[in-house]
Amino acid sequence: MKITMSVDIDAPLDHVFDLVDDPEKTKLWMESLEDTFFLTERNPENPVGSRFSRRIRESGRVVEYEGEVTGYTYPTYLAFNIGNKDFTMAVSYRFSPADPGTRLDFECDTAMHSTVARIMETMFGWMTKSIIRKQITKLKEVAERLA
Repeated sequence: MKITMSVDIDAPLDHVFDLVDDPEKTKLWMESLEDTFFLTERNPENPVGSRFSRRIRESGRVVEYEGEVTGYTYPTYLAFNIGNKDFTMAVSYRFSPADPGTRLDFECDTAMHSTVARIMETMFGWMTKSIIRKQITKLKEVAERLA
């Protein structure tokens, strides 16, 4: 399942990028995110290949997902893969200057690795889309409020 979304944000490009790139700032707009920590050393100038783990609250419990940064160009591009044994999400954020502020083009492509996961995607894919729309809307709100 591929989900794409574009939004114009009335905030400076580097400011919006930092809200997505900085694990502590990501918590400001990704409401279910409990924590992000790196499993390997992260070179802030070129973090491609860095592995990380995210703890996300789902239905009252905390679930851990592992990921890897797959693309990075400050302040215009951030991509990573994240998932578990059942599914993987290839996520990318592309930022470009807009008048005023920043244009964000978001993409998430989900690959299911089990029959159960494929059935769940069919039944609850709408929920994933809804969560992503809510998160991108919250990112816009936070970026504009803090700009």
